[in-house]
Amino acid sequence: MTSEVMDSVFPLLNTAGRGAIAVIDMDTGAFDGRYTNAAGVPAYAISGVVYERDDIRAHGKDERVDRFLRGVDFYYRLLKEATME
Repeated sequence: MTSEVMDSVFPLLNTAGRGAIAVIDMDTGAFDGRYTNAAGVPAYAISGVVYERDDIRAHGKDERVDRFLRGVDFYYRLLKEATME
């Protein structure tokens, strides 16, 4: 993850929730970065969804819609932050 990307993420952590931290990890899922990286264009997958330390669940009947909507808001603010000059 480049500093340019993270410089856009860090200012948004305070709005993500009390005590939110950025965690960099490697996701085993597929995304279009396979093609852009092969063309020499770096791609990053950033999740704006906040997880509780003891309540990490992905997909199910009890999906956390409120967390999803906050994640959408996070993406919107991240794109604005990343594209400001």
